[in-house]
Amino acid sequence: MGHFEKSCSLSKDLGNLVHLVGSYEALGSLYRSVGEPQLALAYYQEALPLVDPVGDPPRETTLRIAMASAYCDIRRYDLAEDQLALCDTSMPEVHPNVLEGMAYLL
Repeated sequence: MGHFEKSCSLSKDLGNLVHLVGSYEALGSLYRSVGEPQLALAYYQEALPLVDPVGDPPRETTLRIAMASAYCDIRRYDLAEDQLALCDTSMPEVHPNVLEGMAYLL
């Protein structure tokens, strides 16, 4: 995890938002995989405002699904549903992600 944290720091210093978002997303996934959904959510929430929804809807959708999954881990199904409702389903490449995320909630 230290490598991703260092990557976040370097990306911030360089103003490289694409890599910063990726590092935050990776840290969130790592923390979720070791049973720390609250820490995962903190990193996902750091990443989300940095994503340009117009320029990268699949990345925004991926983050929202990851957040929904972490909310499910802490039994906040209402917040998980809220995240999934914000997913852009108009683009064909995000449909499988959204359907997978919704299936997780059922």
